[in-house]
Amino acid sequence: MARLALSAPPAGAMIAVAFIHNLIRRHPSCMVLLDRAPGAAADSAEASGAGEDVFDEHEQDPSKCRAVESSLWEVLRLRNHYCPQVSALCTVLDKDLIDRQRTNEVDLDVLLSTSYSALFKQEVERKLRQVPLAFYQQPPSKLFDVNCEADFCGWQL
Repeated sequence: MARLALSAPPAGAMIAVAFIHNLIRRHPSCMVLLDRAPGAAADSAEASGAGEDVFDEHEQDPSKCRAVESSLWEVLRLRNHYCPQVSALCTVLDKDLIDRQRTNEVDLDVLLSTSYSALFKQEVERKLRQVPLAFYQQPPSKLFDVNCEADFCGWQL
């Protein structure tokens, strides 16, 4: 599920992250998949190499696919997703999911109707706390200054 979220559109990635959150909340023993370093196998002799995932997604037998030895490294990548809503939803996984009183399951019904236009509208209507601002003593009048030849050795400006 997490691997599919990497190549899914933002709405699909949000559904996958919410589903992963709900699964880990229901099965706290799977929390180890979030905390394990990517590529860290249970037996270092069987590890295929640093940074490589030992999970075999093409294996038909679940007991031989080595999912328990793997990690959810995909969730780490989704925390840096280009869509701010996806990365914000991934921060939910940072919370302590073992304590069932503090965390609730994510409602998937709300996410099922999400589209690009809904995500865009939500981001445009969001109020910013700080507005990005560039301040210059003198506004730039050209892209490159003639006096900066030292920065462009070998180039003719």
